[in-house]
Amino acid sequence: MEQYREFKNILASRTALTPINEDSLEEMADKIKSYDYQLIYYRDGVQIKKKGDFVLDSSVLEIRAFNALGELHLLKKGSKYIGRIIEDNTGEDYEIIDDLYKVWGQLNSNDKTMLSEDRGIRIKLPFEMEEGKLLFAKVRHYFSAKGELKNLDWRLVGFEEKDERIFEEVS
Repeated sequence: MEQYREFKNILASRTALTPINEDSLEEMADKIKSYDYQLIYYRDGVQIKKKGDFVLDSSVLEIRAFNALGELHLLKKGSKYIGRIIEDNTGEDYEIIDDLYKVWGQLNSNDKTMLSEDRGIRIKLPFEMEEGKLLFAKVRHYFSAKGELKNLDWRLVGFEEKDERIFEEVS
């Protein structure tokens, strides 16, 4: 079983992107589509999309396109998008910790791609979940490998389905 909350040393590169004008975001569309998943924040909601399913929209406030090897993160500031790319297995030394964060919601019995809460929150997933499993987002935290330990960044890695015993393993 994969270990979480343990430091590991890896190579990674963190590259700040030159601010992108809102009307030039289309240039990033192919790069965004190349990742396995896109977590997209719109003015009126949040969507999780699968590789290649991204459609550019002027209401996009933030994008996290990610997979096991890296993440492209864009955040709208005024009429521009600022961001960065993290790529693992290349670059300089980092200490990392991988952790799991529960994605809240109950699986809809009629739709194995929908998580919902009594409060009215619904999350449409780009994949089907197995009945009786819980969904977690896998997050990687990057720390300085030299000198004083500093939390430098974090990124999404993917999703994992686990049964409830995961809570016993990480507590």
